[in-house]
Amino acid sequence: MTRIAMLSVHACPMAKLGGRDSGGVNVYVREIARELGRRGVEVDVFTRGRAKDAPRRQSPGENARAVPTPTGPRGPRPHAVAHVVPRPCRRIPR
Repeated sequence: MTRIAMLSVHACPMAKLGGRDSGGVNVYVREIARELGRRGVEVDVFTRGRAKDAPRRQSPGENARAVPTPTGPRGPRPHAVAHVVPRPCRRIPR
């Protein structure tokens, strides 16, 4: 089976829509993961951690999961994450 790892540094694709920083990018990443999963591709979307009480992993659909990583500031801060982009790469399980 094919596996894909995606990085979403903007915000978690599972964030509730309509919030201050949740919208187009979240929907785009979530829907790509869903469609690839529906086609039999295993997809892990690695994202910055959200709120402390957010679930550790969530599934946007079949064969797909959103995996928060403990790096960078919590919550959506798309304009303040450029300096932490390399950090999630070191936290992705191989």
